[in-house]
Amino acid sequence: MGTASRIPSGGPKRLGSVAVAAALPWAVVLLVWYASGFGFLSLLEWRSVDLRFLIRGPLEPDPEVVIVAMDEDTFRRLRLRYPFPPVVYADLIRRLDEAGAAAILFDFLFSEPSRECDPPGQDEILAESVGRAGNVVWAIELEGGERPVDPVPVIREAAAALGYINLPDEVDSRVRRFRPEASGRNSFALAGLLVYAGFVPEAWRGSGLRLINFRGGSGTFPYVSMADLLEGRADPALIRNRICLVGATFAASHDVYATPYHRTHRADMPGVEIHANIIGNLLRGDALDPDRGVVQWGTLLVLCLGISALLILERVWWSLSLWFAASLGWSAWAMERFLHGSVVLLVPPLVALAGTFWLGAFYAYLSERDRRRAIRRLFGHYVDPSVITWLLKNPESVQQEGIRRMVTILDTDIEGFTAITEKMDPSALVSRLNTYFEEVTQAAIEAGGMHDKFKGDALMVIFGFPMEQPDHALRALRAAREILRRLEVLNREWERRGLQPFRTRIGISSGEVVMGNVGGTKRKSFTAMGDAANMAARLEGLNKNYGTRVLLDDSTASLLPRDIPLRDLGEAQIRGYSRPVRLFNPAFDEPPPESRH
Repeated sequence: MGTASRIPSGGPKRLGSVAVAAALPWAVVLLVWYASGFGFLSLLEWRSVDLRFLIRGPLEPDPEVVIVAMDEDTFRRLRLRYPFPPVVYADLIRRLDEAGAAAILFDFLFSEPSRECDPPGQDEILAESVGRAGNVVWAIELEGGERPVDPVPVIREAAAALGYINLPDEVDSRVRRFRPEASGRNSFALAGLLVYAGFVPEAWRGSGLRLINFRGGSGTFPYVSMADLLEGRADPALIRNRICLVGATFAASHDVYATPYHRTHRADMPGVEIHANIIGNLLRGDALDPDRGVVQWGTLLVLCLGISALLILERVWWSLSLWFAASLGWSAWAMERFLHGSVVLLVPPLVALAGTFWLGAFYAYLSERDRRRAIRRLFGHYVDPSVITWLLKNPESVQQEGIRRMVTILDTDIEGFTAITEKMDPSALVSRLNTYFEEVTQAAIEAGGMHDKFKGDALMVIFGFPMEQPDHALRALRAAREILRRLEVLNREWERRGLQPFRTRIGISSGEVVMGNVGGTKRKSFTAMGDAANMAARLEGLNKNYGTRVLLDDSTASLLPRDIPLRDLGEAQIRGYSRPVRLFNPAFDEPPPESRH
């Protein structure tokens, strides 16, 4: 008794929620997947890669690589203007060769002959030094990314190899990737490694973009000033058996770039050091590997489905916890994979997880708002405001499709109402009826009842729903007493005004009923269906046979406390019921003696 059992139903709204819970993650993940390759989301992903570099910190530079820098000190000490005469580069190559350089990579374009002001034959002198060393790689540029701009013919023929120095453009102008090959030409780093080692693994060839595993920010690789080499002050041990990259590092060269370690207001890594990083990647085979596998997206979809499902199941805190845990776990996993040379997506998955939660939460909010509106619409005119408040906090206690509940039903009717309507003006009759119903419904609601419906001059009230009330029978009896009391006050006022008083009859019955929203698609009514509802109506009508105003059956009497005084009226055969029903009349009902039969 006092418990409710739900009735199975199609539950279209519930099915709709399930459909949303299943479709939302798919939509979010597919949208994020599509948007992850460009625009703002792509920029954020690249910045997350930069952040991973900063968290990891700098690595030891590759010991086989050294940078020979044309720096500000070189200009100050050599007292030369840029570009230097070719004989300066020829002398530099000679000294590097004598120091035992394994490979010499010139990060300078030499696409035009010497200046007319320089002594004649200097290009040939430079070409002779290049050819004598036999390990010089000269830089070229791919104009438009395709057409090569080679050095002057004598240099091109003397060099051991040529390599392009172009770097791919990124969305935020930071250098992060390189192409080992393009347009049938080797990159500067790849050409240098071929001269140094004689071969490159096939895996490191191709025109696909590779992510540079930067060893650190600007200055990570060892630098040797060009002036120190030309003046014979450099330690030969810094040069011996190493790949020497010769390039400009002075500020006016404008050959500087922003990288993942860039944190100043302007680019700060010389292009020659970027190539040093690329060579180090090729030497160690540790360029970063972008991982965009199906498994990642499948895992992300499963996590988003879990977040969405928990929201639909109204487990908001569990969903929130899963979102946080999945986001933190994914971030930690992305960092762990980065430390092992693999770059997995970070920002798009975090956006997908957050988007699933917040869109799901918004849908849950809209569903909850609609449910609250439905509860107010269903019960706003039937129960006390405190019950509405309770229902909004406990919406699971009632469902519109149907619910079984043990309740007590009170049914009232005005005796002789048809005769009264024939004697009264319609507007006056409606006014009196509204006053009567106001008092009756207020008495019932204050006792904890739910006004179910008006039936002409009759009223039906349910006790024990929507809030479970163990004492629903007692509440109904108290409501009956209060209705009679209030009616006596009304009748005294009406008699004083010369109006005919109302005499109401009340039937009370307890039992299990089905509560549900019944009606057509456009108009419905929340009501009770079952024996108790029918019996209450029958008992109300039997009052005229017993001269009473209140009758209750044995099902209600058995639920009342023993100290409630009742008059046992014996058994009666009720129309529509095969077995006799024992009737009771409460002691507070004192009908006039002449009305008894």
